[in-house]
Amino acid sequence: MALDTESFELLLAAVQRFVKERLVPAENYLEEHDEVPADIVEDMKEMGLFGLTVPEEFGGIGLSVSQEVQVNYELGRTAAAFRSVFGTNIGIGSQGILM
Repeated sequence: MALDTESFELLLAAVQRFVKERLVPAENYLEEHDEVPADIVEDMKEMGLFGLTVPEEFGGIGLSVSQEVQVNYELGRTAAAFRSVFGTNIGIGSQGILM
């Protein structure tokens, strides 16, 4: 299952903006406080990042593996701690339940 091309391009553009406008500027806070700000976690939830690879019928976005890699590539432009906030949920957390 994969998101259609147009929808995926919109999602990818939103992730690119989010990284540039929200995550990169928050890296100093992350370093100083050793936590991801709660408002950023909420923004991640609203964007659907906690359900990237979860099938749509279960409330996720339903990205293919290739699409997930492209999103992760964009998230790699900032601190890895941001990705870890939702990474487990779309990996071992949700996949174990879906299987």
